[in-house]
Amino acid sequence: MAKCSTRSLLSFLIWINTIQGAVPPFNWCYFFHGDCLPRCTGSTQPLGSYGNRAIQTLLCRESGWCCPKSFGSVATTTTEAPTTTPIITKTFMPECGVRGPSRKIIGGTEADNCEFQYMVHVARADSPCGGTIIDSRHILTAAHCFWDINGIKPVLTIGEYNRSRFDPLYEFKTTDYEYHLYETYNDRTYENDIAILRLKDPILFSKYGCMRPICVPKYGETFRNVDCTVTGWGVTDPYFDIFNPPLSEVLLKVQIPIVDDSICIGIYNQAYYRNTNICAGDLRGGKDSCGGDSGGPLICRRNGRDYVAGIVSAGSGCAQINKSAIYTDVSAYTNWINNYISSGK
Repeated sequence: MAKCSTRSLLSFLIWINTIQGAVPPFNWCYFFHGDCLPRCTGSTQPLGSYGNRAIQTLLCRESGWCCPKSFGSVATTTTEAPTTTPIITKTFMPECGVRGPSRKIIGGTEADNCEFQYMVHVARADSPCGGTIIDSRHILTAAHCFWDINGIKPVLTIGEYNRSRFDPLYEFKTTDYEYHLYETYNDRTYENDIAILRLKDPILFSKYGCMRPICVPKYGETFRNVDCTVTGWGVTDPYFDIFNPPLSEVLLKVQIPIVDDSICIGIYNQAYYRNTNICAGDLRGGKDSCGGDSGGPLICRRNGRDYVAGIVSAGSGCAQINKSAIYTDVSAYTNWINNYISSGK
C-alpha cells in the first residue's frame, strides 16, 4: 500500500507547513503521478506542482485549505485523564488480538486469509477506507472517512479479505450502523481524526470462519520505537493515475517502524499533534500506506496480541524517502472509546 495525504484518493490534505516559506493553501487538489497538485475552486485543471514557486505566484485569488468538501473550525488538541475502565460489551467475544497463520500496501505483501481477523472494508463511493473490529458492535476508523458522506453510509464488509470474491462463511455486508466522529475533529488539519461505528446488531463471531476483535490499548500506552504492521486495500504504486488507481483486491500488509515524533514535526510542523498522533514509516522509502488505506489499523504486537496502536490518517506523498506518515494515536482516545461504548448499553 502506498499512502498520500489523507489516504483517500480524491481528497488529499496539503499541509501548509511542509514546504519552505509562506505558501498560500488551496481549496482542492488532485494527485497525479505521485504529486499533489492544487487547482482553483470550480476548476478541473491542476495549476502545477505545489512545490513550484513560479506556480505559487499564479494561484487562485480566493485560497483555502486543500481538503474535503466541508470546512470546519479549528480544534485544539484534547487530552484525557487516565482510566483503568476496560472496554466492555454484553455479547460474548473471542479473545482479542489473536493473529492467524501468515506466509501491496506499497512495498508490502499479500496477507494470508484469516491472518488479520478484525479487518473491515469501508466502500466509500469516491475512495475506499478501512476499519477495525474492537468488539461485537463497534469498529474504529478515521473521521475523515465519514466527514463528507452526505448521509449516504458506505457499505461495510466485515471480515473482508478478497474484495473480488464474497464468501458468506467468512464475511458479511451491512449499512445498518451509526457513525460517530470525535466531537472536535478538524477537517482542515485532521486533528482528532478518529471515528467509531456502532452496529445495530452484534457480530456473531462463532458464525464465521475467522472473525475476532483486535485489542485496544490502555490510555497512554505507547508503542514507540518498535516495528508495526499496516494493512489495507489501498493504492500499490506511489505514481498512480487518479482516474485508474491500482487498488489491491486482496488485503495487503507491510511492516513499518514507529519513529520519533521529531521526524514528523520536522516534516509537518504544527500539522503534527504530538499528544494525539503517531509518526510511522520507513525513512528509506518504498514501504507505506497510501490512498485507500485511510481508517485502517497500525497494528503493534505486545505479549503475543495485536493492538490497534494507530489509525491511518494523513501524510505527504507515498513511500517517499525521509517521509513518515501520520497515524491517529488510539491510546489518546481510549476513554472516549470506552464512554461511547458504555453509552450504547
